[in-house]
Amino acid sequence: RMQDRLEEYVDVNEPGLFSLMTPVFDPPSGFFRRLGKCILAQDHRDWKWVIVDNGCKNRDVLYLMESFASDSRVKLVRAGEPRGIIGGMRLALEHATGRYVCPVDHDDQLYPDALRVLAASLAAYDWPVLAYTDEDKLLPDGTPGIPSFKPDWDPLLFLNAFYIAHLGVMDRQTALQLDVYSDPLAEGTPDGDAFCRFIAAGHVPLHIPEIVYSWRMHLQSTALRGVEAKPYVTKNQKHVLGRYLRERGLDRAVSIRTNPLPGLAGSWRVQGNAVPIPILVMPGGSVDARRQLKHRLSVSQNISKVCWLRSSPGSWQEALDEFRAERRVVLLSPDCMPLTTDFVNECQAVQQAVPDAALVGGVLQCAEGKVVSAGLAWGMEGLMGSPLAGFAASDYSVGMGSLCFQHCVSSVDARFCMIEASFLRKVLERSGCALADPLL
Repeated sequence: RMQDRLEEYVDVNEPGLFSLMTPVFDPPSGFFRRLGKCILAQDHRDWKWVIVDNGCKNRDVLYLMESFASDSRVKLVRAGEPRGIIGGMRLALEHATGRYVCPVDHDDQLYPDALRVLAASLAAYDWPVLAYTDEDKLLPDGTPGIPSFKPDWDPLLFLNAFYIAHLGVMDRQTALQLDVYSDPLAEGTPDGDAFCRFIAAGHVPLHIPEIVYSWRMHLQSTALRGVEAKPYVTKNQKHVLGRYLRERGLDRAVSIRTNPLPGLAGSWRVQGNAVPIPILVMPGGSVDARRQLKHRLSVSQNISKVCWLRSSPGSWQEALDEFRAERRVVLLSPDCMPLTTDFVNECQAVQQAVPDAALVGGVLQCAEGKVVSAGLAWGMEGLMGSPLAGFAASDYSVGMGSLCFQHCVSSVDARFCMIEASFLRKVLERSGCALADPLL
């Protein structure tokens, strides 16, 4: 891929673009040596690297820092006493001079064209203040073996998992204005904290869909052991997400809880304040299916009324006229049986977390436990289709956790969705209330 993208990303003649930032506290010297070698090998030559000696005692590490600092592009800052991750990053930020800053850990690896790809991408999109790239993990033997091809900016997935982190690029002046790296309670999630501050201030991150960075897996790394390597990370993440919701004005409607589905610490789920809303059950279905659905809805939570639509076009209009005061309604096919009694609550939580979403839906599975639909993507199966159809609904590793993380999609399956009533009304008026379920 590096060979293929050589002509794709032409270097930008823009001086002083990047300051890399690395606080160092007695890491394994071999990892730190490899990091320095890959930074010095960048084919984009105009960069600065701020190394913070965060109270190191290891002689090999101290020697390496002095050695790297012999390059005029490397600035070595002595912190004196250890300041932790956040304190070290803040000191690096204050000594950085580039237009953009890039946090880099002691055990990271940048590919030789990383800064060139960043520079060309940022220039192509008129210098956004925030960006992130794809990444991969280096296996313990140094082989790149676990790529992570990330989606573009997804505000809902961000609340479920800090998927944006590496390699993160921030406008330095904006970072200082937003007081990035100032909260000691964000010690275990400096990247998530920084992105939360930018996003809460209204900045939308640019996704650069290239792997330019590798995360080295070893016994002390979260790349290998997850948050077990740093048990305080989950507490820090919840704190940062809570502050983000407050700054966005969403905290009265939405809160964060641990995601029970993947069984992974450090994964989250939004929950909200549900209010009763009506269910519109579409026409069709067998007598037995409708009877079972009626029983399930009778014991479900926060349903104000169930309206059983007839097959005549006028039935839609009558229902919408009856619920004209309602902001949202849930559409349900009689062939779909909700597996929980609080499915309405979760739909509303997602809507409250992403207020501009027109529809909210869930995973549909067949009786054998296979996915029928789990979010639709444009361009599949002619018009749109579900990329995860056919997988086991319990396989939470598929699609970067798409079956367990709440996330945004092109559209959702109309057989089960919560929809803005005004949006549904406009759609039906334009079609003369003659839409069949699949087309809807």
